[in-house]
Amino acid sequence: MDIWKRQGAVLDSVVKSPDSIVVVTRPFSRAKFDSSVGAKYREQPVVSPEWVVDSLVNRRLMPLDQYRYSFDEKKQEVSREPEQLEASDPHKADQRLVGFLSMGAHGEKGRMGEFANNAKVVERFEEAIRIYELMQFFDKNNAFRIKNYRLAISAIESLDKPLTSAQDLKRFGLDRGGIAQHVEEILQTGTFSKLETLKQQEMGDERYQLMTQFRKIYGVGDKTAYRFVKAGYRSIQDILHDQEMYASLTDAQKLGILHYDDWNEPIPRTEVERHYNFVVKEAEEIDKNLKVMLMGSYRRGAEASGDIDLIVYTENVNEASQVHENLYKLTRRLQESGFIVCSMTEVSPAMHKFNGGCKLPGAQKCRRLDIIGIPHAELGASTIYFVGNDIFNRCLRLLAQIKGYHLSNKGLFLAADKSLVESFDERKILRTLGLDWVEYKHRNI
Repeated sequence: MDIWKRQGAVLDSVVKSPDSIVVVTRPFSRAKFDSSVGAKYREQPVVSPEWVVDSLVNRRLMPLDQYRYSFDEKKQEVSREPEQLEASDPHKADQRLVGFLSMGAHGEKGRMGEFANNAKVVERFEEAIRIYELMQFFDKNNAFRIKNYRLAISAIESLDKPLTSAQDLKRFGLDRGGIAQHVEEILQTGTFSKLETLKQQEMGDERYQLMTQFRKIYGVGDKTAYRFVKAGYRSIQDILHDQEMYASLTDAQKLGILHYDDWNEPIPRTEVERHYNFVVKEAEEIDKNLKVMLMGSYRRGAEASGDIDLIVYTENVNEASQVHENLYKLTRRLQESGFIVCSMTEVSPAMHKFNGGCKLPGAQKCRRLDIIGIPHAELGASTIYFVGNDIFNRCLRLLAQIKGYHLSNKGLFLAADKSLVESFDERKILRTLGLDWVEYKHRNI
């Protein structure tokens, strides 16, 4: 649940606020619930773990109605739709996640291919949401459209079978109206005319183009990009010419402007390998046991990457101070060699990561570089975390939570007493969670 905490959520084992949402992961009677929370909080919304699953997978809070928890009583007075009763099964989230993550376990096209239509519709709807959210900065009337598309995505991703028509969404009330028409159009023609119209609007409005341009600056999000547009800027140079605005930017944003073109150009796989080989040679000069591993999209088989992600460790070295010291030595050596040309993190003997830019000898282009120092004992958990992708990791962590564990880049722990179960062996971590081995190239969920 660290992901939720970083997003500002407050998690607790007891209900303390009238704004709380209660997640029940095991059979619970209504009477027991009422006695547990007290009279003051008996009307709080109670949902199944699937609400958490879908919220994490979709990266947003899902509507509660579809996830209402069905209390464990023989005589249930409350009227519910069949799909809501099914969704409230406390074991269903566990099963769905295992199935979802295991799609890539044997690699293939099999089950994933069957769900191609589901993914196709979701992809189109997500693109429509992206454009509408961009428009929201200038026109606040698109909120309901964004909400409807998100509801549709949630419904489609909750299906346990391939999407063949809008009728498959009948139980969600989405078998009619605009959403149903969009679904049918995409399934039958492979096109989405509404999305094409939105793209034309996006391309035809300079404000949207500028927002997109400014968001490509490293460290700049939607709000800062909108701030630039509102200030009347039309180019990166306009930001540089406004000394007051430029001075207000973070060091990372300033570097993002300086290396705008280079950091937005995909790095070919072969070039990533040249950077990696350079770092490996420098590491070997420090200590033959100092190992470097490529992570991120490269490890997942991508033909091009946005940056170069590395982890470094020394065999049998687990003491934090020594891990930090070794990363510091490597970083300093890379700086002295001219490979590292800029830094967004403090370079010191206490450093645990490096973020900055690098250039190969004789090269003109600066590339984004991230290096993380890890204890050797945490190699497996760190590899899972830093290989990704993000959705795969979120689902894996939630699966661990449901099964009574806590998973992080430090290892797999029992949630009850925080005792370590496994951190070194990546395969053992997956097996403990009920998963077969999932090849890195199949973790692109």
